[in-house]
Amino acid sequence: MKFPILIASVATCALAAASGALAAPLVTLQAVSPSAYPGYDAKYAVDKGPGSATTDWAAHSTGVGSYLDVAIGGNVGVTTATVTDRVTSGGGNGGFVGGLYDYTTSFSITPISALGGVAVGASQVFSFSAPASPGSPADFAHAVSLSTPIESGFLRYQVLAANGANPGLSNISLQGVTLSNLLANPDFSAGNTGFSSGYAYVAVAGPMALYAPGTYGIGSSPSDYHDQWSAFGDHTTGDGAMLILNGAESGASFWSQVVPVAKNRAYDFTGWLASSYAASPANVQLTINGQPVGGLGAAATPGVWSRFSTSWYSGEAATATLRLTDLNPAFSGNDFALDDLRFSAAVPEPAAWTLMLVGFGLTGAAVRRRRAAIMA
Repeated sequence: MKFPILIASVATCALAAASGALAAPLVTLQAVSPSAYPGYDAKYAVDKGPGSATTDWAAHSTGVGSYLDVAIGGNVGVTTATVTDRVTSGGGNGGFVGGLYDYTTSFSITPISALGGVAVGASQVFSFSAPASPGSPADFAHAVSLSTPIESGFLRYQVLAANGANPGLSNISLQGVTLSNLLANPDFSAGNTGFSSGYAYVAVAGPMALYAPGTYGIGSSPSDYHDQWSAFGDHTTGDGAMLILNGAESGASFWSQVVPVAKNRAYDFTGWLASSYAASPANVQLTINGQPVGGLGAAATPGVWSRFSTSWYSGEAATATLRLTDLNPAFSGNDFALDDLRFSAAVPEPAAWTLMLVGFGLTGAAVRRRRAAIMA
């Protein structure tokens, strides 16, 4: 089941949480730039210091190619975006004084694997002409529709063309749908529960805990379970849980669940896979009710999360038995991790609720300023 949702910023949620209105931020915003710039930490282009609720994002002279990465959160499909260009021309954001310096004329929105990660789908490009007679920040707002919803959990806004070296945003909002996940414990945060496995579970981590093929554990890094495996974080948050496995030679299923489904309905399955060791990467196959429906080979480079996805039509089935199997029988290597699985109906249903999230500032804030270091 899918519900419309309007996704908003960390700054908005953090302030609301302080006043008791909200318990926690809904998404995390992080900017990544190809260079460092005065007044900011080298990795971050979003001011997260004092007054961060009234500041914006700017490329600080990095110009075309600069980008902002957004962590949307799990089980969300982004369908539209509204961006407000950073109008400067010598004035603070929101205080438009005329001129069109640093105006972004073309940008792309791309699904990515993680903050600072790689593309996992095609970029969607949008181009605009500068407003002829701008009089307020509202003249710089662009609402765009994504022909392919972004469901990877992360996206990148990237400047493709601009008439100045310091393009940026004073506001971004993302609209979409929630994707109701039919799977239990899809991110393994609840531990060894909610699924079945033909592998042997090892509850206690250690440098030799998963030496034997056909074993698995649930932890925060593969290196905690094998002294030859790489250290890296889970896909969800970077410091949560993942399923960590030493591939079996027998071809046994390492994960399975049975879920109820509606007849004659399309469903989508997605998940994230990473190698723990470079040699002989795993080759994972999904079967539903005994029929192969898709799969993915893990990247050879350890710690690189790769997204796999496929669709399935239920027909007359009332239940779906999902099984994941490693088709690689190699004894050496064949070590991998799994995270953030999702199995959901593919067709949106009517609206039931809405949440609000507006980027980098309070909803409807008219005046936004930025540090002197990034004034045009």
